[in-house]
Amino acid sequence: MKVAKDGLTRMADTVAEITAGRNLLIFRPEDKIEHIAREMNKHRQGAVGITEDDAAGKLVGLLTERDILRKIFGTDGETQEQFDARNHNLSVYPGTLLAKDVMTINPVCVTGDMRIEDALNKIRSHAFRYMPVLDRQGGNKLIGIVSGRELAWHVHDKLRQTIQTQSGFLSFFIQEPYCNGGAAVETLQ
Repeated sequence: MKVAKDGLTRMADTVAEITAGRNLLIFRPEDKIEHIAREMNKHRQGAVGITEDDAAGKLVGLLTERDILRKIFGTDGETQEQFDARNHNLSVYPGTLLAKDVMTINPVCVTGDMRIEDALNKIRSHAFRYMPVLDRQGGNKLIGIVSGRELAWHVHDKLRQTIQTQSGFLSFFIQEPYCNGGAAVETLQ
């Protein structure tokens, strides 16, 4: 990981560098959506990991705010009758939902050692907002969740810093007169 001159911005090369040290919410398939939604709101998380009960913590699903909203309030393709039937039971329905009823099963993932540019291409190609991050060396254990927005920010920042460095380097040579043993070299016209 590289730290910028101002000490405030870090420039990440891999996905793990973005997610390192960040709070990660993990739940089980049998946890209630009501509880999960409160925790997501409390910790300002847009997505959480759903793992098996075993010690390995194998990822089995990803749950996002959008998944919850679509499950409770419907999707674009839902008819008014389907929405009304579900809306009639809303006082009971959200209280009975479990993570396994709403989560995306076996989601597409990135690995922590993946370059941020490659991860951004992958998340964009699938048109996802979030992707789980797995540790390839740790038996594909969930180590984080990354958003397309933050990947884009890091790629943009990395590109901006590279351009600034190259511009400074080039301007040094453009502004300096060419010298030959201390005497300026005349250019032919």
